[in-house]
Amino acid sequence: MKQKPKFETNADATLDRVRATYSKRGGEYADTWGTCRFPVMTSVAKELGISISPQYFRALASAALCDMKNERMTGGWKEDNMIDGIAYDAFLVEEMRLLKAQSEEWVDLNVGEMARGGDQFFNTPAGKWEDLNIAAAGSGYVVTAKFRCRRKVKAPAIMREPDGMGGADKWRLLDIGEPLKIGDEYHDGDAWRQTKHIGIAASCGNAYRRLIS
Repeated sequence: MKQKPKFETNADATLDRVRATYSKRGGEYADTWGTCRFPVMTSVAKELGISISPQYFRALASAALCDMKNERMTGGWKEDNMIDGIAYDAFLVEEMRLLKAQSEEWVDLNVGEMARGGDQFFNTPAGKWEDLNIAAAGSGYVVTAKFRCRRKVKAPAIMREPDGMGGADKWRLLDIGEPLKIGDEYHDGDAWRQTKHIGIAASCGNAYRRLIS
């Protein structure tokens, strides 16, 4: 039997320990990376006047942990930091791949929001969307019921769950501020459950989802 190359042997042994580590923690902490609403990141960003689209929270959080694990190696060798770092790096690579693979779509801005460069407004007399001239507005435009604006964003993240018939139901994670509809679900920390709060705005990140198939 042909002996595996030394690099492959060492890498496989380490990756086995990485998988064992995150599998164990997955059983202890449940799917926190899938259901976390990032309330602290949301509140800090708001306080600093930074706008972060909720679908980017996961990538930013994992990137911070990648940096932290690498920085800790300046204090000396510790295998746990390396094992955790590999897992976080692997998670971030796939999260970024999924984000970059998403298509772009236009979403309507809420009344009261400030339009910015790259946004469009609906020209009612012409019956079409047109680019905003932000430079001419000085401080920008405020969206009103009569002055509709939209912004190009990455398509919302999609979740897939087996439907029991060999296929998979597809769910769209709702952004903060999206009005809830009949059939939408929220995550209570243990499972997805149908919401009864119809018409109110989704309050935090990806705690809400909507069936799209």
